[in-house]
Amino acid sequence: MMQVKCRQIKKQLEEKGALNPAQQLTYDMATKGASAVCPENLQPVIDWSNSVK
Repeated sequence: MMQVKCRQIKKQLEEKGALNPAQQLTYDMATKGASAVCPENLQPVIDWSNSVK
């Protein structure tokens, strides 16, 4: 199922031509498995998780 969705996303973005940074990241995620996860982006999630334990 994920492969089908990735192909769909890739096709839609390729039809757009020039991509903004968010679209480029989405394209890279669908084609190369890129990730936007970094410690700075995870900290709010970690803080929330620790607060509900």
